[in-house]
Order: sequence, then structure tokens, then C-alpha cells
Amino acid sequence: MHHLQNMTPNGLRRILLAVGVVVFVGMLAVPGCEGTTSCRETSDCAAGQVCSDAGVCATSCESNDECGVSQACVSNTCVDAQGSVGMDPLYVVILIIFALIGAPLFAIFGAAAMILFGDNGTITSVAVDVFSERFSDSPTLVTLPLFTFAGYLMAESGTPGRLVRVSRGLLGWLPGGLAVVCLVASAFFTTFTGGSGITIVAVGGLLFPALIQEKYPERFSLGLVTTGGSLGLLFPPSIPIVLYGVVAGILIDKLFLAGIVPGTLTVLILVVYAVTIGWKQRPPADVMRSGFQMFLRFCGGYLGGALITLAICVGIGMAAGLGSVPEEGGSWMAANGRYLLLPVTLVAFFTGSFATKGETRAALLEASWEILLPNVLLAGLATGVLRIHEAAAFTALYVLVVEVFVYKDITLTKDLPRVIKDSMTMLGAILAILATALGFTGYLIQARVPELMVEWMESFITSPVMFLLALNIFLLVVGMLMDIFSAIVVVVPLIVPIARHFGIDPYHLGIVFLLNLEIGYLTPPVGLNLFIASFRFEKPVTKLYRAVLPFIGFLVIALIITTYVPTLSTWLTSFVDADELTADEIENMGDGEGAEMGGGGVDLLDDLGDDDLDSLDDLDSLDDLDDLDDLDDLDDLGDPGEETLDDLDLPGLDDAPAGDPDEETLDDLDSPPVEGETLDDL
Repeated sequence: MHHLQNMTPNGLRRILLAVGVVVFVGMLAVPGCEGTTSCRETSDCAAGQVCSDAGVCATSCESNDECGVSQACVSNTCVDAQGSVGMDPLYVVILIIFALIGAPLFAIFGAAAMILFGDNGTITSVAVDVFSERFSDSPTLVTLPLFTFAGYLMAESGTPGRLVRVSRGLLGWLPGGLAVVCLVASAFFTTFTGGSGITIVAVGGLLFPALIQEKYPERFSLGLVTTGGSLGLLFPPSIPIVLYGVVAGILIDKLFLAGIVPGTLTVLILVVYAVTIGWKQRPPADVMRSGFQMFLRFCGGYLGGALITLAICVGIGMAAGLGSVPEEGGSWMAANGRYLLLPVTLVAFFTGSFATKGETRAALLEASWEILLPNVLLAGLATGVLRIHEAAAFTALYVLVVEVFVYKDITLTKDLPRVIKDSMTMLGAILAILATALGFTGYLIQARVPELMVEWMESFITSPVMFLLALNIFLLVVGMLMDIFSAIVVVVPLIVPIARHFGIDPYHLGIVFLLNLEIGYLTPPVGLNLFIASFRFEKPVTKLYRAVLPFIGFLVIALIITTYVPTLSTWLTSFVDADELTADEIENMGDGEGAEMGGGGVDLLDDLGDDDLDSLDDLDSLDDLDDLDDLDDLDDLGDPGEETLDDLDLPGLDDAPAGDPDEETLDDLDSPPVEGETLDDL
């Protein structure tokens, strides 16, 4: 234990990461599924097997469907279509040595990708995924630097102090009020910083001395501020949510909505625990009474303002015939309610604020610029006024103007250049890991590792419930060994096809994944927040281990509820009117037996030739998918006079003269494709 206390955080993390690399790459190095039992005749083999020409027992077959994922039926015998999906053990040992002596993670991923592709094809294949629409050509990639910059600006300004002041004004009257303030302020702040540890330094640094001064137990206080560092990962516009959406190929707008209810549930569970622990530290009765009155005033004013504004807007809208025409049997509110989100929440907030008085009102009005930012973002995304990359640009500009010109916490000449440098340095590290990890996962997908994993898991996992249980255990281990950005890029492409096989909703899977990694930030022995808190508060890391255990227990309760009550993640997304194309549907457009595309496989719609529909990410809003029911509808996109069927440049379409009965039309794409042809071949 003494040696563990003296070991540096990076040293301990590298050792356990190397162990994880050994296990993972060692599993990849296992040869294919062909049998190894020697035989001379079929009688030497087990039932259902025959003695192959190679002198080994193999499964008998009549078609490829009766063989495994990595096998083919040749001469009525299942034989390996590929010898192995791994690398030479010598390379594995070399990579582990480099990892232990301090080689950066992106170098390990890059080297592994080049070795794997070099042994099984061409080394230049590494660049295919890096420069594809999944990464460098993805329109949503621009959101990462913009959200990162906004988060750093808020961290360097007085935002943490203002959020703490607001939380004190509204919740300080509760038993354990300061602990509740810490949780709420940390959760809100982490949504913009992405759980990078800035919350522990900024909010935790402010509140930890205050918690000790108010006689909260030191162990509880340490666990509280450490847990707060990753508590807001499920709320928009969290950077991990954006990154997950990019890698998994799903709509980030809907993923934002999916995280709100589970994130709120997680915070509420910890608030109950904080109130229980802080019962002895409750304020005097008169302070609790006056604070509770201010809280009721705010809630009453907020609710009253929302109802009045909603009634006025609905009345004017219906009387003047404004907004979208409701469907038959539908209501005006159902068709236009999302457009009222912003005015209703703005008016409600200010009516609630002016209903209070004294310190509470002053705190709310001072921090109103920052508190209302998530409302504006969600309203813009829900109405389609902002696409996700436009929302990121708006956030960066909004925060810049507010912090520099409204609050004047950041100076243009002194502070701003430093903030830009620090935020882009962090972003550069993230992008380097993403680029090299994409090459690595590209090989795994090409080698059909997800399908092999599905085949292997089907032998002992027979239901979605069992799959989710195994997934949670696996992701908790991943969260201990890898930072959240590396884990998303490496693991998501592997688990998405498996989850699809078991019928798991993609947005529910995303929230379960992120909540697991949120817990991984705290899990001993190498959770990242443990070492940040140890350094910031000058406490032994082993003391942090004991401090966070109760919080991990309550987070696991939230994880179990979120995992097995999928409605929590899918309820809000069900209100978004978007007929999203899945990877399966895209695969089947050109080939009835299309290969799995993996986690981020929504890459190829631009190959159909419509310059205005480059990818799913380029759709103007969540509603743009409403009218795209099938391939026939592509004829209607844009001006009919601008592009014709010939513009698709499909082989053979230009060969037949006009009016020829053999001339192909877009509807002819529904006919059986050429054997082996996929959407890429179009």
C-alpha cells in the first residue's frame, strides 16, 4: 500500500492500461475458428464434423450460412476465410514495452493500426478511416473545438462563483445545503467542460474549504467534490455526448435529449444522500424557513410565468392561424409546442427571479446570462433553427461576448490568447487520439471483430438483459483504464453492432455508455478524477479511494435504473419528429447481405450524387428526414431541373437511349443487386 501511495498517477495508469492492451490484443491474436483436432477419417471427429482435406476435424456444411462469421463452406466443410484477426505476439510485447516507458497513447494506437493493416493488406489503409466522413470530413467535428473553447472560457471566468451563489440562494436552506450546492453547481459546470477535471479545480476548489469550515466530514467532502467533477456528462452540450454521436453515427440533437432525464435522476439520488449526511449541518430554523420561502417564490413565479406565457402564445397562435397546421385529429399545441420552448422558459425564469428578493434575486439575475444558455441551445435544436455545428458556433460566440463584454472577467489582450492556447492544446491531444484510434478500429471492423464477438457472446448471452449486465461490467473496467475520449472511439464501433443485434435502442445505449464512463472517472485504482483531486487537495490517492466508494454505490444504483428502464432515455427523444435512417437500412439499400458497417458506418449517402445531401450530419434540421421514406424520394430533393437520374453516374444508366424500355430508372435499384455489390460500389 505504501508503494501504491508513492506511485505517480501516470505510472499506475500506464501499468494497468498495458495490462488491458495485453488482454485485448491477445484476444485478437487468437486464430480463426477452424478446428485443430487431427484426424484421418470422419469417424475420428465428433458428431456434425467431418475430416477435412487438411487432416483436421471441421464442421460439415452445405452453405456459408451454416458456418461461423469468419468461415466459408468449401467442399461441404467449414474452413477459415481468414487465418487470424490479430498481430504477431512479438509486436504485442514491443507495444507494451513502449506503453510502459511512456509512449503516448495515440502513438500506441497508430502503431497497432499500421502493423495490423500491414500484415493483412496495405499500410495506407490506416488513412482511409482518418480522412473519411467518419472523422476529418465529418461536419460535426467542428463542434469539438467550439464547445471546448466555450468550456475553458467559463472555467477561467467567474462562472463557478456565480453558479455557487445561485445554488446557495435557492438550495442553501436544505439540510446539507452546501453539499447540495456543490452537486448542482458541479453538474451544471461540467456540461461545458466535459469532465476534464476542470470542475474539481474550479468548483471543488471553491467549496471544499467551505465544506470543512461548516463541519462536514473530510472524507465525505473529498468524495463529494471528486464526484462532482464528472456529474454533468449527460447534460447538453457535453463534449463526450457530441463525440459519441459522431462516432456512433446517430443524431446528436436527440442524444442531447436522451441524457436529460437520466442525468437529472443521477443528480437527485446524490442530493438525497447529501441531505442525509448533512442533516447535522442543517441551518437554523429561521434560515431554513426564509430560504424555503424564497425557493417556493421562485418555483411559483416560474410556473405561473410559464403557464401565462403558454396560454397567451397558444391563444394568439390559434387565433391568427400562425405556425404549422396540425395533422388530422391533432392539436395546435402538438404541432407547434416546440417553438414556444424558448419564450416560455425565458419569461418563466425572469418571473421566478423577480418573485424572490434579496440575495436570491441578485444571484439569479447576475448569473442569468449563463443559466439560460442551455435553454437557448435546446430550443434552437428542437425547432431546427440551429443545427448542431451552428449551435456550437453560437455557444462559443455567446460565451465569448458574455465573459468579455458583459461580465468583463476575460480581457481581450491578456486572458483570451491564453484561454485559446490552453483549450486548443487539450483539443489537439483529443484529436490525435481520435485519428489514430479510428485507424485501429477501422481494422477491427474490416476484420469483422464485432460479428465475431456477437457469435461468441451468443453462446452464453441469450437476452438483452444479460447483454446489458455484461456491458456495464465491461464498461466500468474500460472507464478505469482509458480516458473517456479514447474509450468512445475505440469501444463504441465494437459494441454498437452487438447492441443492435440484441435490439438495444441506440440512444439508450449511448446514455448507458456515458454513465458507465462517468462512474469510471471515480473508480479505483486509476479513475482520472481521483488523481486530479489528490493533486488539487494534497491528499493521498488511497484516501480518495475510500472517500468515493459511497458515491460510486449511489451512481451504480442510478446506472441500474437507467439501464433497465430504457424509457428514461427514450421518452424525450420520442417527441422529436425524425425518421432516422439506421446503418442497417443504409446497408440494405444496395446489397441484401451488406457487411456490418460498425459503429460509425453512416458514411456513404454522398456517393448518390446529391451535393445538397452530403451525409446525415448535413441535414438542415431534425425535420429534414421526415419526407425521405425511401430511395424513390431522392428524385424530389432540390430542383427537379438541376439533377436527373443520369447525374447519379451509376454504371450503365447512360448506355441506353432515351425512351428505351431497357433504360434503368431509380426504381430499378430495388431489383436484386449484382452478387457481392455493396453501397460503396455505386
